[in-house]
Amino acid sequence: MVAPKNAQDLGDDSLDPESIPLVFRGADYLVVDKPAGVPAHPGRGQVRRTLAVALAQRFGGEAETGGPWLCHRLDRETSGLVLVALSRAALTRFMMDFEARRIRRFYTARVVGAVPWRLGGAGGWDDAAATQVLDAPLRVQTEAPYRVLVDPAGLACVTRVQVAGVGPETSDLWVEPITGRQHQIRVHLAHAGFPLVGDPFYGTGPVERMHLHAHGLLLVDGTRIDAPRWATLAEPAGGGAD
Repeated sequence: MVAPKNAQDLGDDSLDPESIPLVFRGADYLVVDKPAGVPAHPGRGQVRRTLAVALAQRFGGEAETGGPWLCHRLDRETSGLVLVALSRAALTRFMMDFEARRIRRFYTARVVGAVPWRLGGAGGWDDAAATQVLDAPLRVQTEAPYRVLVDPAGLACVTRVQVAGVGPETSDLWVEPITGRQHQIRVHLAHAGFPLVGDPFYGTGPVERMHLHAHGLLLVDGTRIDAPRWATLAEPAGGGAD
């Protein structure tokens, strides 16, 4: 599978629908791999150069009227797997599954600093491996500048982390968000003292991209969907990311 174009090369007006890799096709849904830098939905000045518009152009003929629909979303800066419904029944099913936390999501992250936690699943997320639990409530700061903050009065939020590799300056992690709060992984890791490399809000500032990639989905029926290898982090920080 060919890697998607860099978001900066897609033009100011629209996103090439064919630049979005199709990773998996189900009976009434798709899974695509969103490039970093591409917003999920129109907003904040972006109307056409969004994942939703590109998918409507490419897969609109396969979907029920009004579709296709994104069943969840990724931050603009995050790349990776997005579940897309082609029917209203699929949309309802997956939205209920997400609400009940029956769909598991797995991310690859690179953070600043050598984390002190025990090594976990060097070859990927492993339920039996050593896991660090980040448990801190979050709230959205509505006044400028827009941020999500750790706040005891916020909403409950839990993120599980396993260490894939540790280097002198950065560490590679496997991450599973248990809840689904906005900016959850970014804020929890920064609050723990290990912000994402390239995070423009909570980390080291812009580099070539923010190092957070949604690489895996585990659906209720046991279907496991993984992103292509090229979309994960390029070089392991220490012990190896795969």
